[in-house]
Amino acid sequence: MIFSRWLAHCFPRLSPNSDRWFPFWGGMGEATILLMVLFPIKTLAQGKPLWEQYYEEITSVDDVDNDSWANMYDALNELATNKININKATKEDLEQLPFLSDNQIQDLLEYIHRHKRMQTLGELILIKSISWQERRLLNCFLEAGPSEEKKKTPFWKRLQYGKNEITTMLTIPFYTRKGDSNAYLGDKYKHWLRYSFSVGQDFKAGIVATKDAGEPFFKGRNKQGYDFYSFYVQMRNMSSLKNLTFGRYRLRMGLGLIMNSDYSMGKLITLNNLNRIATTIRAHSSRSSANYLQGAAATIALNKRLDLTSFISYRNIDATLNKDSLSFSTIVKTGYHRTTTEMNKKNNTSQFASGFNLSYQHNGIHVGASAVYTSLNREMKPKETIYNKWNPEGKHFWNASVDYGYTSGLVSLRGETAIDNKGKIAEILSGCLRVGYNLSLVALQRYYSYKYNALFAESFSEASGVKNEKGVYLGADWQATSKINILSYVDITKHEWPRYGSKLSNQNCLDYLAQATYHTDSWQSVLRYRWRHRQYDNEKKDAFEYRDEHRARLQFGQKRTHWAWRLQGDIAYSYQTEGSFGWMGSANAGYTSQRFSISISGGYFHTKDYYSRVYACEQGLLYSFYFPSFYGEGIRYTTQARYRFGKSLLLIAHFSTTNYFDRSKISSSYAEINRSSKSDLDLQVQYKF
Repeated sequence: MIFSRWLAHCFPRLSPNSDRWFPFWGGMGEATILLMVLFPIKTLAQGKPLWEQYYEEITSVDDVDNDSWANMYDALNELATNKININKATKEDLEQLPFLSDNQIQDLLEYIHRHKRMQTLGELILIKSISWQERRLLNCFLEAGPSEEKKKTPFWKRLQYGKNEITTMLTIPFYTRKGDSNAYLGDKYKHWLRYSFSVGQDFKAGIVATKDAGEPFFKGRNKQGYDFYSFYVQMRNMSSLKNLTFGRYRLRMGLGLIMNSDYSMGKLITLNNLNRIATTIRAHSSRSSANYLQGAAATIALNKRLDLTSFISYRNIDATLNKDSLSFSTIVKTGYHRTTTEMNKKNNTSQFASGFNLSYQHNGIHVGASAVYTSLNREMKPKETIYNKWNPEGKHFWNASVDYGYTSGLVSLRGETAIDNKGKIAEILSGCLRVGYNLSLVALQRYYSYKYNALFAESFSEASGVKNEKGVYLGADWQATSKINILSYVDITKHEWPRYGSKLSNQNCLDYLAQATYHTDSWQSVLRYRWRHRQYDNEKKDAFEYRDEHRARLQFGQKRTHWAWRLQGDIAYSYQTEGSFGWMGSANAGYTSQRFSISISGGYFHTKDYYSRVYACEQGLLYSFYFPSFYGEGIRYTTQARYRFGKSLLLIAHFSTTNYFDRSKISSSYAEINRSSKSDLDLQVQYKF
């Protein structure tokens, strides 16, 4: 069998009796590898939903695991659970799908208007601007339901047809961290609970409760139980009241230069939606304890062309206090409260925010104006370092912006210009030209002053945040044939003020990517290459020298009715004063039936050091996003099984192991594990009624 030969070649030290390979709980590691070896090439796959594969593709390009990606994953998860009825969909409904452009949304709505309704989603093939891959993705989030007007059924009567969902998860680690015995305030188990009630896209309500490993549960400062709770009520499409949300929510206005607590787009997905201008209010149903607002927000249609969105928020935030206790140096967004030090930062500062967005749209023209005011009960006073010199200071802040755009036929233009309370500027301009239906050309320019500050800003950038960056992004997306797609971008950036880890200003960066995808109804292969050319300080800190990072990925797989498989190879090479090379080979296998599914994945990685690290995106549990990186030498393998009892009850078990060959300890400080491997068992139950 090909897979067996591949394992033998990659893992020559494999031995059924070796503790080097099976050092963890019982014989489960041995059984896992045995199952992988016994699977023939026909079953090498991962039974992962199509939208999760798409999500993995766009996130793995940016090589980051941040709160924005987690929010986006949570939003897509909810849409996959509560699909949009295309025959009742509004522009705002379709704008929730990040892979659709303004032109594609226009084409979809125009098709429904012309033909009254879509009988089946198979009719998507008649919309030329939507590609084969996008049609497959839309099947994950859309349904062709009845098109009767909602006004015929009163809102209070439609509530009786709502859907309830309860989901809970428990993580059991088969190892002990250093902090578990002498520093952490709680036990080593992680668990969370989520309840939601929804009526299509029109009404949602729910609560989320979560506790991380090491945090106290029903004791200490968490006497109320979980460490973090989130609650929300959202109503949409109620005549002129487009959206009304209470509790905890996320908000985006314009292109995010003054307000974006929702997700932002990476460089690959920008080729599709080009940072689409959309003011959105989304219920905060994720487990993240950062970047949310608390209070109320609403969008009202003043007339057919003019919308007003306003919000008010008051919440407690975590902060690192200065010695005087009257001011703080940084806002803490990790959400961890495991130690006494971390617990003392919990909710020790309060934040008030309020603002509005006024948006006008007519015949493809869009003009909007936004303003945000923020007040803190303590003074923000960063530590005096070269990196913090232009960070926000004080108690009171305001920002204002104007956003604008034009969409017509095959042309799309948009932009936003923002100012802060000290008169500093941030600006982003972009344009897209569709040459026919198979080629899109994209250009984006941004200028973020190193003195500009906005506490809630997040938009397109090379670094994190809207600050200290100017650059030009050029991209092309070419559907060469019905089966071959080629895309590429280049992003050239300059940072005028020293970034963290550098004492020199005017640091340059070039980022280039090219990707080719071949697909049929059952086969798909991807070839990707990325080159980053960045300046860093030399050893003397008196001049720049370049660091080159090369990354490549080759992936191919097949999906049948019940079986699917995928093989993937990644390489990384980094060079500054010396070279660092790394690679990873992995395989995924999955089987899915009406009630039962199982997926198995395994990979071997070998890198010189952190600079040549490799990334992997794994199938997690419902509403869970995990994007690990690996460096050194070792193996990573997982097994996940799902079983559905009728239409209501779903059980999931996920077992994962990382085994390192080049170290006897994993991690550091309180997170240190005094062994070369770590294994976790995740259990999840979902009940719908």
